Amino acid sequence: GKKMGLRVDELLGSQDIVIKSLSDNFISIRGLSGASILGDGSVCLVLDVGTVIDMATRPSRTEEIEEMAT
Repeated sequence: GKKMGLRVDELLGSQDIVIKSLSDNFISIRGLSGASILGDGSVCLVLDVGTVIDMATRPSRTEEIEEMAT
C-alpha cells in the first residue's frame, strides 16, 4: 500500500474528546466525520482523514472526462 501524510501548520495539543455525529445539515460534507465540544466551549470539527486523502488523490472530474474523450 501507499503511504500518505497530512500536513498541518501546528499541533495545539492532545485531548480526549467525545465525537458526536453531525446533524443532517452537515452530513453531506465529505471529509468530516463528526464534531466535539471542547473544554473551553468551542466546537471542534473532526476530519475523516481517509476520505480527505481519497479526495486529494482522486483524479478530478475534468481529468476523467478528458481521459474518456481521448
